Amino acid sequence: RENENLKYQLRSDLMSTTVATIWLEIRSKENKKFSIGGCYREWTKDGESTIQSQVHRMETITDQISRACSESERVVVIGDMNLCMTRWEDKTYRNKAVVEVLQSSLTLNKMSKADFGLTYFSDHATSTGEYVDSALDHAYFSEKCQITEVKTLDNGSSDHSPIVIHLEMRGARPTVFTRHIYKRSFKRF
Repeated sequence: RENENLKYQLRSDLMSTTVATIWLEIRSKENKKFSIGGCYREWTKDGESTIQSQVHRMETITDQISRACSESERVVVIGDMNLCMTRWEDKTYRNKAVVEVLQSSLTLNKMSKADFGLTYFSDHATSTGEYVDSALDHAYFSEKCQITEVKTLDNGSSDHSPIVIHLEMRGARPTVFTRHIYKRSFKRF
């Protein structure tokens, strides 16, 4: 995207062929640096779907997050993590080991998570006839990020609701003085 106020650079050095992530570095006109990561955490990679292989791939993702945070005060990670956020504290959650790696990294890097609620609504029933819903789509952001809005969009083109965060890229806006003038109106006289 062309924008005279922002400069974009693909950060291949933060990416890996073993996980589906993409990283961008964005610099504002004021030279503020932002690192933005997009992620899709796959259940299976090259036929490997064990919890241990998923933990290993999550360690790769969290290493990328840590490296981005070490270079930039403003880091945002957004994507389909295939981990139900509503189950993170559930000790019986089958992906608890994967979640623990991610939670540890978010804590270590002082990142907050946005709560979108449920974002996945299955378009097909399970073998028991149940339609599953889950909070699989996530966004994490560092302390210096000015997030002005977090929301989901209706009418996504898949069984996931698209998630959106608004990130303020400029410095703080100057306070604008608003003056109100009250007059009589004879418009509908």
